[in-house]
Amino acid sequence: AYYRTEKVPARYDWHHAHNLQLLAMAYQSLGQMKSAEALYREAFAAPGYTEFLDYNRRAWPEFLLNRGRFDEALQAARELTKSQWAMARLAGHSLAGQALVAIKKMDDARDQLHQAERETEALAPRVVAALPYPTLLRADIMLRENQTAEAESLLADVQKAILSMPGP
Repeated sequence: AYYRTEKVPARYDWHHAHNLQLLAMAYQSLGQMKSAEALYREAFAAPGYTEFLDYNRRAWPEFLLNRGRFDEALQAARELTKSQWAMARLAGHSLAGQALVAIKKMDDARDQLHQAERETEALAPRVVAALPYPTLLRADIMLRENQTAEAESLLADVQKAILSMPGP
C-alpha cells in the first residue's frame, strides 16, 4: 500500500529487499520453508544498488545450499559472480564453490576458491577479515580431502571471528 500511495516502485527502496530477507529468515527459523523460499527468491530478484545490498543477495544461494538444492544454488551463486562489486563476487565464487564441492566437482570448486581469493585483493583488509568467505570453501574442500584437523582449525577461526564481531 505504501508503494502504491507514494508511487515509488519497491525496487528503489533498499529497505524492501532487506525486510523481505528478515521475514524469510523468520519463516525459515519457524520451519515454514515455502514461505521463506518465496521471500528469499523475491529479495534475490531485487537489484542491489550498493555493494552491501548486492552482497546481501547471497542469502538466496545460501538457502538453496542449506536445502541441498546444489544445482540451483550454483546457478544463483554464478549470478552473484557477475556483480559490479567485489564483495558480492567474493560471496558468489565462494558459494558456487560450495555447491561444486557438494556435487563432487572438486577441480571446479578449487577454481572458484582461487577466484574468490583474487576478489579479496579488491577489498579492505578489515572487510575481508569480517567475511567468512572464502575460508568456509577452503574448509569444505579440506573436509572432502580428509584434511579434517586443518579444516576444523579453519572453522574454529571463522567461529571466533564471527563471535568477536559487534552487532547481530
